[in-house]
This record gives sequence, structure tokens and C-alpha cells, in this order.
Amino acid sequence: MSSLLRTTHYPLSFRRARLVSWISSAPKARELS
Repeated sequence: MSSLLRTTHYPLSFRRARLVSWISSAPKARELS
């Protein structure tokens, strides 16, 4: 059960971290272009 929770929780947290990093880098990319 814990392994199932880990496999379902990991992609969610990874996706959220990726989204946060993309949002934080978006203004910089906008300034460069």
C-alpha cells in the first residue's frame, strides 16, 4: 500500500515542482525576448 502511494504521489510532486520552476523562470524568459 505504501509503495502504491509513493508511486502515485511522486509524479504529482514532481509535476508541481516542474510547474513552479517554469512559472518562476517565465518572467526571466519574457525579459530576454
